[in-house]
Amino acid sequence: MITGHIPFFFFFWGPALVALGLVWGIWRARRLGVRPALGSDIDGYNASDVREILDLYGPEGRAAWRWRVLPADTAFAAFYGLVALGLALGLMERGHGAPIAFLCAGGWILASIMDIRENLAFARMADSYPVINPLTASRAASFTTLKFWLFLI
Repeated sequence: MITGHIPFFFFFWGPALVALGLVWGIWRARRLGVRPALGSDIDGYNASDVREILDLYGPEGRAAWRWRVLPADTAFAAFYGLVALGLALGLMERGHGAPIAFLCAGGWILASIMDIRENLAFARMADSYPVINPLTASRAASFTTLKFWLFLI
C-alpha cells in the first residue's frame, strides 16, 4: 500500500479551513444584506415560508442571494465535501479501512451533496419567484434537514 500522499497536517488544517469558510460565508452574506434563513431552518419550511423570505429580501436582496450567496455556498459545499474526501482517503492511506474512513468523513461528504442539491432547489425557487413550487420547497427543506444532521456527524 502506498502511504503518505495526504500530509498529516491536512487532518487539522482541512477542517480548520472549513470552519473559517463557514464563518466568512455568514459574515459575507450579512454584509450583502442577506440573513441566513432557509438554509439554516432545520425545522422545515414550505412554499409560503420561502415566498415570505424572498419577499423580505426585496429585489436587491434576492439578486444578491441568488447570484452571490448561492454560488458561494455551492462552492463552499463542494470544498468541504472535497476536504472530507481527502480525510477519508488519508485515513485509508494510513491503514484504516473504508468503513472507518466513511464513519469519520462520510457525514461531511453526504452533507455536501445535500447542500448542493438544496442550493439547486433554492436557485430554482428564486428563478420562479413569485411562484414557488410546493414540491421544490419540500425537497429543499428535506435537503436542509439532512445537510444539517449529516454535517454534525
